[in-house]
Amino acid sequence: MEKKDALDAADPKLALEEAKSAASKLDAKSLCEVKSYAKPPPPVQQVLSALAILLGRPSKEWKDLKVMMANYTSLMKAVRELSVCAPDRVKEAKKMVEGVTMDKVKMISIAAADILCYVLAMVRYFELSSRED
Repeated sequence: MEKKDALDAADPKLALEEAKSAASKLDAKSLCEVKSYAKPPPPVQQVLSALAILLGRPSKEWKDLKVMMANYTSLMKAVRELSVCAPDRVKEAKKMVEGVTMDKVKMISIAAADILCYVLAMVRYFELSSRED
């Protein structure tokens, strides 16, 4: 049983499904909640920065991240359609959320936790997919 679980954990399709599941939990209201911070707690800003990196809009500035979140439809389209990401962006996004725990983020914002889940799953997907090439 453990061997099968380890194999499943290395399946890029499962990582992609996990990312899609996390993305499906995001709605305009929850993003509005995240966007409402004048100065977000560092873990929230790190999570949004990692998302921006994956989407090819790298910025660590909160004002830029708020602009990214301003159009819910456009952001969610980019999230749903993300299928290719340069290895350096994947590494940078992964580094951005190093040390950020799901529990810590959940205590601050459920929406940011869903974004973190998406980011981590997409990083895993891209890492596993690159091994198959």
